[in-house]
Amino acid sequence: MSVIDEVLQANEIYSRTHELRRLTPRPERKLAVLTCMDTRLSIRTLGLKTGDAHIIRNAGGIVTEDSLRSLVVSHYLLGTEEIMVINHTDCGLMQTTEQDLRNRIQNRRERLRWRRHFFMPSRILTKMCGINCRSCTRIRGYRRRSRCAGSSMM
Repeated sequence: MSVIDEVLQANEIYSRTHELRRLTPRPERKLAVLTCMDTRLSIRTLGLKTGDAHIIRNAGGIVTEDSLRSLVVSHYLLGTEEIMVINHTDCGLMQTTEQDLRNRIQNRRERLRWRRHFFMPSRILTKMCGINCRSCTRIRGYRRRSRCAGSSMM
């Protein structure tokens, strides 16, 4: 059985009770977190519980058009008031360069096209946190009383 089959089976069992039904799509603590897709980062490592926050993930925890779209929905439609951007140590994206990744893909004879700096690996986490937070606060009409904070963890 594949991992996907196992996950689908587990969801079938979960759907019989759906114990999280009481939760709403609105985060209880009015927090949105943009972070890396690293498997070690979880709501538990952040001291949160299911339903406390929107957790938005991508490689490197970088503000992109898509993550910004999710933050806009979180803020304007679902009531988040604080945005936290988290980068972390030992990030897999930091262990390569964009050119190395492009070479790896091309060596497999894949024909993928993307714009330059698409993967944005950066070896300076603290600087990226600041850049990411500035990007978040540029959301048009972003409420001044709302807060965006950056952090480097683990």
